Amino acid sequence: MLDGWLAKTNKGDKFYFNTIEKSKTNQTDYTDIGNTFKITKIELVSGKVVNFTYQNESTYQEYPTEVARFPNFTMSPSVNTSYNATINEKKTLIGIETDDTKIDFNLDNREDIKPNSASVPIKKLASIDIRSKYPNKKVKSFIFNTAYFPTVPITTIEEGYKNKRLKLNSIQEVNYNELGSPVQNIPPYVFEYDTTKTMPSKMSSSDFYGYNNGSNSTSLLPDLNFFNYLNQSPYKNYNLNVSYPYNGSMRYADKDYITTNILKKVTYPTGARTEFEYESNTFSNQFIPTAQQAISANKDVSVTHRGASTVPGGYYFLKASLLNFLLPELLNFQIRSLTDI
Repeated sequence: MLDGWLAKTNKGDKFYFNTIEKSKTNQTDYTDIGNTFKITKIELVSGKVVNFTYQNESTYQEYPTEVARFPNFTMSPSVNTSYNATINEKKTLIGIETDDTKIDFNLDNREDIKPNSASVPIKKLASIDIRSKYPNKKVKSFIFNTAYFPTVPITTIEEGYKNKRLKLNSIQEVNYNELGSPVQNIPPYVFEYDTTKTMPSKMSSSDFYGYNNGSNSTSLLPDLNFFNYLNQSPYKNYNLNVSYPYNGSMRYADKDYITTNILKKVTYPTGARTEFEYESNTFSNQFIPTAQQAISANKDVSVTHRGASTVPGGYYFLKASLLNFLLPELLNFQIRSLTDI
């Protein structure tokens, strides 16, 4: 394996990438995913040297997988669930230093990412200090005010890894006087998020794009009944009586949930602000219904022949009101009479 990279500009500036992050699955003892090379040192033709310092961390990220097998002439229906994990041997930046300046990246423990070793928690950025080395005094600091988005009730550390999500509330710039005392005379950058809904567990299902849709399902397999796949080739051609071997989760987008925890507004120290508006992704090569469209396209109506009661004591037949819904182009649908069932 390479020990690193050296990049050189036309002017002669050199960039050394000798700090290596490694990623692997929990199925092997070697790096089977890949390596990331991070910058270690910069040497400028002017003689100035910039050094970068890192801290070791190791994360353990679990990814559930579900595979549905449909019945055929030799195979019975089944659903197989497995859990694979990625182990990332991270290098977290903690310092940048030149001959006259030092930048310290101060870290604190975080509760939303699982460490590979419980004794070495994963870190979050708490603040940045910029120092003049001669004399050793702070020139400027940036303080990162963080918290966690609202979650379902959590009782264990493991549940925290699966449900907590870190958010940045504000960034406060702090200046210092000649004596090195802080002078906080600048308002912070403030970030606001959409927290009207609560995000489900990271192991829960999402819509087709990966956003929250309020289904809160633990199954990853989508409900595909809307698309009528099982009445098409190859199952229809072989006259196979096939049904989905699972209760599929709703993977359609829901406009009421899609913006959960998303950034809504940034307020600047000047008092100015930026507000964000969002809409769902769109494409034209495949029709994916929204949750509302999928529901409105299915309606069961029970009636008796000519209104005659088939139940002792009698009951009135149900008269269905006209059902209107839009269909995409080239979408086939079937209407069956009671005699076909």
